[in-house]
Amino acid sequence: MLKGAGAVLLMLGSCGFALSICRERNRRLQLLKEMREMFRLLQNEICYTALPLPEILKLVGEKVNAPFGKALLLTAEHMRLENGEEFQTVWEEKMKEMLKETSLTAQQKQLLINFPECMGMNESTGQANALNRYIEELELMIAVQREEEKSKNKVIMSLGIAAGLFMVIILL
Repeated sequence: MLKGAGAVLLMLGSCGFALSICRERNRRLQLLKEMREMFRLLQNEICYTALPLPEILKLVGEKVNAPFGKALLLTAEHMRLENGEEFQTVWEEKMKEMLKETSLTAQQKQLLINFPECMGMNESTGQANALNRYIEELELMIAVQREEEKSKNKVIMSLGIAAGLFMVIILL
């Protein structure tokens, strides 16, 4: 009786572990989609409003989900204080704090941290075009992540079940 309960619990644990890995991969895909939405909103605000950058960040930060929305609002608030720091420095600091808690890859994190490079242009059309490049790169990352998720999630679940069965056989 105890061996049977232990075997069932062992199988449930290994399947649960595999499922948690799959969920983490799905969360990465959702973060990429939210990042794309954030850049689209920034692009629209830059193109169609003549607001200063802190105001644009505040508006977009209110529309975007956490963790990006929170980071945008903190960046906007810090820039409003006008303590002489450059946008790139403030952006990098706030985004690095926020990115500690995400499951994004190093390449995806670097794309987000490098965003201020496109804001160095003076005219809004140049900034919007540079943002378009970021959006296209995110589209590519999202497509790659989707394809990986389809194939790798099946493998991860299969290995989780197989590992559970293997451990049950060994322990029985």
